[in-house]
Amino acid sequence: MLEIEVQALYAIEEHVLSLREVNGIFFALSEVGRLYAFDENNLRVAADPGLPAPVAMYHWCPLGRVALSTPSGQGMLLCLLDVEQGVVHYRELSERVAGIACTGDGILYWRIPKESLLRGILGFTSQMLRWEIETPLFQAVAFSEGTIYASAFDGSIYKASLSERASQLYKVAKIRGRVRKLVPVRGSLFVVTPQAIKAINAEGNEVFQADITTQMVECTGKRLAAAGEEHVLLVNAENWTTEQVKTGKIYDIAALGDKIVVLTKDKVIIIGEESLEEYLLGGLPAARIAVAQRLSRAFFAISFLQSVAYCRLALPTPEVSIKLAHDEPAYEVRVLLRAPSSLNPMPHEKVLLEIGGERREITLDEEGRATLRVPVSRATTLRIESTVQGAQPVELALTPPPARATRVELTRGDRLQREGVEWFVQEVLGSGGLGTVYRVLDPLHERSIAFKVPHGDPVKIQENLGKLLDEAWFMSQASRKLNTDKKRVVDIYGFEKLTAVSITGKEKGTVYGLAMEYVEGGSLENLINAGTAPIQLRLKIAVEAAEALAKLHEANIVHGDIKPQNILLRQNHPILSDFGAARLFKAIGEALVVTQYTPAYSAPETLQGVASDKSDVYSFGTVLIELLAEVLPVQYSSNLPSTAIDKIKSLKSGVQLLELLSRTRRTKPEERPSSRELYESLARMYGPA
Repeated sequence: MLEIEVQALYAIEEHVLSLREVNGIFFALSEVGRLYAFDENNLRVAADPGLPAPVAMYHWCPLGRVALSTPSGQGMLLCLLDVEQGVVHYRELSERVAGIACTGDGILYWRIPKESLLRGILGFTSQMLRWEIETPLFQAVAFSEGTIYASAFDGSIYKASLSERASQLYKVAKIRGRVRKLVPVRGSLFVVTPQAIKAINAEGNEVFQADITTQMVECTGKRLAAAGEEHVLLVNAENWTTEQVKTGKIYDIAALGDKIVVLTKDKVIIIGEESLEEYLLGGLPAARIAVAQRLSRAFFAISFLQSVAYCRLALPTPEVSIKLAHDEPAYEVRVLLRAPSSLNPMPHEKVLLEIGGERREITLDEEGRATLRVPVSRATTLRIESTVQGAQPVELALTPPPARATRVELTRGDRLQREGVEWFVQEVLGSGGLGTVYRVLDPLHERSIAFKVPHGDPVKIQENLGKLLDEAWFMSQASRKLNTDKKRVVDIYGFEKLTAVSITGKEKGTVYGLAMEYVEGGSLENLINAGTAPIQLRLKIAVEAAEALAKLHEANIVHGDIKPQNILLRQNHPILSDFGAARLFKAIGEALVVTQYTPAYSAPETLQGVASDKSDVYSFGTVLIELLAEVLPVQYSSNLPSTAIDKIKSLKSGVQLLELLSRTRRTKPEERPSSRELYESLARMYGPA
């Protein structure tokens, strides 16, 4: 069963009363009467009536308008909002009202006047018209296609014409018991009571009754849907046939064309006349739902706490990582398929691999994984996709791997020499897509150095050595400036051309590498893996690292490989390391192919060898999710896993932080915040660095 994933999350800092879809745009009505419009790209205020108190009652009409009421002194303020025009109409009443109904161009209301407890008042207000008439005491009122329907406390059902100002109330039927709601459908009238749903036809005859206790009803086409505690009752208003669908505990229902959408604790169920679709929430804590449909694809809006989320059906996209094979000029490709919200593996699914015009079908194992080798003799594109219909493929630009014979492998005890320099290889600190980092001892200066040997072709490095030296000098100067007032990045010493000599004295060949400051104290990866750091320390590290990244970008340097291993810690203060490798590869003249990034943290555009400061922001946002929630999202996606939402929302300013992290992981780089905006937002929440 497919899952729903969060594509964009927005904090509105107000509780959401209702969600609606109008012309493909979602709208959220908040407790203070603000109407927010949102989609996958942004959120905006569509209307703000500036109510003096929280919303007491609201009612939507199909035309994209909503009527509100709120206490105002001893009376009531009525307000009509339009999703496009904003605030359309205000009306101040001197007395409280019992209920309201939106007619489209105005608001119906009914109340009990102070001077009489035996008679009621039915009123209407709009920009062009106002009237009130004396009526029986009404307990429910509805409006449809110019006709007013009303239920009196004695059980009488009335009809009247809005155009005639309800001057003639016609008694059409009588229902025993209390009435909660009236729902007109196709000329008939459904009457919702505490224990049952009844229907009255145009002639006033009771033609249907079903016993059900319901708080939620929705009309779609010719059907009425009534939500019980763990099932939905569907009633056809043409032939009075019924259908009961078991759902589990129901949180909300909504209409989607002629379908009914049901939100439960675990899933979303879409009920058509001859179809039933179920999609897992994957742990997303949804309380309200609305659904839109574009080109046969469903998009969802959900709300929880003080936030709304734009969601979509997550068609499985393979997570792909690539590294060079050890024993042949080929790539080792690893594929993983996970559900985007729950992060559960998808075992035994099939994926298609296409390269050079050849296609292969691969079956994943119990953990949703597969590993294969792909020889590449010329520049090409590797395409991997799920066999689920409509799933998007992952395309990776590959170039022939450098010949192994041209690369020198360093081991402990090797010496690195040039005139006036002799360093000793101590250990491998780590290896990533851009190169391998060694700790080497510099006896002359009595210090350890981090020495990064790029994976690039040594011939190309030699051909572009002048450019590399210039870039290294630039980064050296930049690191000094970045560290003027506080330590933010490792110091860059320079780019070196050295001769490697084994412990036995045998010359191994020429080695090129970037010499950097070695920082003791471990990395952010160590802190995350230990799992013991308090949340306040994690937030402090997040703010300081964000400030360092902003400063790096302001120095016109793209890091290119933001990940926990490259954020070092000295006395719990973060220091960015391994920055500027992207500039070096450009100086070498090599494309930044997919093996030169860490897939779990990389932005989608890096699949095509494109990196920018916004790519760093995507990677940094992913690092923050792992730091604060100890979970990694599905790679190259915009999704926030349900586990991350659950953990982060409980933090101070958690909803605002979730929105910020959601923006960092947008698919389009231009929709992500800048690193400066990211830092300033974190600083407002948790204090400056």
